[in-house]
Amino acid sequence: MLTQSRTLLEEVFIYALEKRGVEANTRGNIRKLYKLVKQNYNMDQSKFEDVRVKEILSGLEKIIVAISEFRNNNGDAHGRGSKRNTIKEHHARLVANSAKSLGEFMISVINNRQ
Repeated sequence: MLTQSRTLLEEVFIYALEKRGVEANTRGNIRKLYKLVKQNYNMDQSKFEDVRVKEILSGLEKIIVAISEFRNNNGDAHGRGSKRNTIKEHHARLVANSAKSLGEFMISVINNRQ
């Protein structure tokens, strides 16, 4: 579930950039990928006067970083043997639901800019 959550976000970000004709050559670095999306969709927090919007956009970035770290440390993309850290099901659901919400938001941003 962790790997799929990160992959979902990565796919949505790449789709967003493709819609703008931007090549997403970030070698799997989701932070750099999101930075490109922010630049191309005018989503940089500093561009908004409304503090609430700034806080939400900042929170989205924190969610992206956290999902990436969960996937890197707890995901199933690489073998870890007995050293694999496990997470509780409700935390995995939180990760998945956060990725879904962020993905839906990004799709609405993309559609709004067309």
